[in-house]
Amino acid sequence: MVDLEEVKRIVELLEQTTSLSVVSAFLKGKGLHHSAGSWGNLLEKRIIPYVQEYAIAVDELIGLLRNAEESGGQHVFIYQCSEDVALSIIDRSNVKAALEKNGLDHLLVKPLVLEQPDTPQLVDVRWEVSGIDTALIVKQVERRVYSKFVGTEPHGNQIHKVYEQVRERAVNVAKLHRSGFLELRIALHKNSSKYEDDVYRFFKAIEGIIPPSSFREVSLGVAKNRIWTERKALSHLIRYSDSTLRDERGNVLRAATGSDVSDLKDNDAVAGSLDYLLSNDKTAYCHGSSFWFRKNDHLANDIRVTLDGEPNEYALTSKCSAEEYEYVLSKIRLLNK
Repeated sequence: MVDLEEVKRIVELLEQTTSLSVVSAFLKGKGLHHSAGSWGNLLEKRIIPYVQEYAIAVDELIGLLRNAEESGGQHVFIYQCSEDVALSIIDRSNVKAALEKNGLDHLLVKPLVLEQPDTPQLVDVRWEVSGIDTALIVKQVERRVYSKFVGTEPHGNQIHKVYEQVRERAVNVAKLHRSGFLELRIALHKNSSKYEDDVYRFFKAIEGIIPPSSFREVSLGVAKNRIWTERKALSHLIRYSDSTLRDERGNVLRAATGSDVSDLKDNDAVAGSLDYLLSNDKTAYCHGSSFWFRKNDHLANDIRVTLDGEPNEYALTSKCSAEEYEYVLSKIRLLNK
């Protein structure tokens, strides 16, 4: 029997994570009526009847949610271990033993659909398969609480600032490829640009499955430099927002566009100042940059990426599809060679 409460929870989470058009495209791809003017209409007129008629399965909705909530809106930290170590870690018997030890082997049967758990919880462990197991994916859901300024209130001769507590669902994902390449995707914070503590806590939560001591950080320094120095050759692919150079003495030179639709490379004077520093100071290097991968056959819209913060860190600041996420990652890895 179909659990309609679970179906409603899945659709509620889809509403938080993606757009109506994404779910409509999913229905269209199955040859079903897909138009819906609102999320309520989508649930009552489309999703629930189709589930009850077995035109779509609950597992298919969970798969749609997985793709929607795991891609973009994240700071991504990349690591590497040897292929032999990775193959041992993703081995199904080893993963199952690690999960059984912690009473989590039920996650191999069916992921948990949680909105905002009181404490961070692992909710999904699975393999990406293409003939063989190509990657192991471990997902965590946590609740974050923020203070949002909503106004002021008079109290006698004083004016008090008033804040509202906002609770938000955050999804963190670890994906270990059989090659030894590891992505830690940490959900964006509303009010912080530092993610070291999040990485530490997430690694701690998954260390029984993916031991952090097996990995080294992968610096993105090559990609940072190439994205700027090869900007003319890459102009069909990338639109530049800002770039920051630094030398060994700690001197900093930063250039930024006046708007999100401008391209830094089009201003010869500004771009030239960065080139001058790189050409005349052999210790200078690109410390960080913000840019957009241009809309193309693989991207429905321009996608903003920042290469800043930790040496092995980059960020996709908006949600995107799983296919778009993989496209961006592949381009960054290619530029880092």
